[in-house]
Amino acid sequence: MQLCTSHLQSKCHGQKLISEEFHRITSKDLLGTFGAAFDKHVPCLLKLYRARKGAFGQKMEDLLEKLDEKVSEVPQSKSMQKLRGKWPEPGPPKPFPPV
Repeated sequence: MQLCTSHLQSKCHGQKLISEEFHRITSKDLLGTFGAAFDKHVPCLLKLYRARKGAFGQKMEDLLEKLDEKVSEVPQSKSMQKLRGKWPEPGPPKPFPPV
């Protein structure tokens, strides 16, 4: 058990060092940058996967159906609702009502 714990600690320490070095070089948060890029590209990737035909397309369709089932079981975040088309895109800010 000690080996496992020390391995996890060194892995977490390594991830922290990588994030700190990325921030030092770019002045950006690594996970935040990755998450934003991931959120940006996932809808297009899902469309591409759903459009595939043949054996690969059928396997992907089966996986994506399972994903849809799992996603429908949990409360959706705003980003997931956007992916599924259930959350309106942000528009211009609405003015405050008169006082």
